[in-house]
Amino acid sequence: SMICMNHLKVGHYINFGLARGLGSIAYATTAFSLGLLVDKINPSLLVLFFVVGMVLLLVDLYTIEEIAINSDAKTDTHISVFKFIKTYRFYFVILLGFGITFGASAMLSTYLINIVKSLGGTTSFYGIAVFAMAASELPFMAITHTLLKHFKSEQLFVVAGIMYLVRNLLICLAPNLPILILGMLSQGASYGLFTATITYYVSDHIDRKHEMMGQTMISMMSTGLGSFMGNVMGGLLQDCFGLSIMLIAGLIMTLIGSLILVVFSLKQLKTHAS
Repeated sequence: SMICMNHLKVGHYINFGLARGLGSIAYATTAFSLGLLVDKINPSLLVLFFVVGMVLLLVDLYTIEEIAINSDAKTDTHISVFKFIKTYRFYFVILLGFGITFGASAMLSTYLINIVKSLGGTTSFYGIAVFAMAASELPFMAITHTLLKHFKSEQLFVVAGIMYLVRNLLICLAPNLPILILGMLSQGASYGLFTATITYYVSDHIDRKHEMMGQTMISMMSTGLGSFMGNVMGGLLQDCFGLSIMLIAGLIMTLIGSLILVVFSLKQLKTHAS
């Protein structure tokens, strides 16, 4: 994210959303393809794939053009997490809401195979559902840069918050597999839209000397706190009370997180308007 934002700051046009969306497509197609190959050949194939992938990544990073960013800031760029939260309170609250909804979504995604089987689906259908989820992110991530020319970040946060609620409601209350797929396809308008928007938000609204911390906080609150909370809670709830209780917990978490995103984003918009 920082590499992309640095290129943008020196005038190189890069569609971050499209690049990030292509990463989601790569995730979906690779997971699906490797799953088939592992079934037909041998799991040791993954070792070769990982080695080749890492070599290509290192070559790619080595060949990236170096970018020098001029900064007028003469103060220390280091900032503690607590001071960062105090300085950028709205940003932290939005990340908190995102972290909670992400935790609920991580819970549902991690134990998606259990949901699929409870509705009569198979592991093959599970692969299709995962592909649909990841692939749906591309179009929304690709158009985020264009949307931000016509709408404020806070407005897109509201949309993402509402779509998170729609996504998880459809998954948790799905009476059949088609409705479940519809919920998975809502990943693009929720996670996809939010992730691209929040990345641009950091670049545009966080002080340059604190931008790295701002980008880091996204991962801390989502794949860090959110995934940990959702995955551990999901496993414990299923073991102790069953799948239905886990789904109820996912709905409650989603409702709380979505409300935070929507209410505080609307409040921020009202403050700017006045």
